[in-house]
Amino acid sequence: MIKNKLPIRYTGQHFTIDKVLIDDAIKIAKINENDTVIDIGAGKGFLTVHLVRQCTNLIAIENDKSLLSILKNKFSNNTNVKIIDCDPVPHGSLMPYPL
Repeated sequence: MIKNKLPIRYTGQHFTIDKVLIDDAIKIAKINENDTVIDIGAGKGFLTVHLVRQCTNLIAIENDKSLLSILKNKFSNNTNVKIIDCDPVPHGSLMPYPL
């Protein structure tokens, strides 16, 4: 397991570690305990650990194999978190159509 993995910037990978930013984002999202939340690009789980406190069903999607092992270890005992290994943007673009 690689704990000190650096983000791969050219893929758009970033690790949000600022607790104030994470708390503000969660407040703005107005998540309640009955919501199903999808964490796309869950990474090392910095946001995921906060999201799981707010809802009873969390789906964490990650494509990076080294980060998947971190997520699986971190949430192995949490039945509210489902970790999915897939690329949510298989064509390499967030745009639904070419420009």
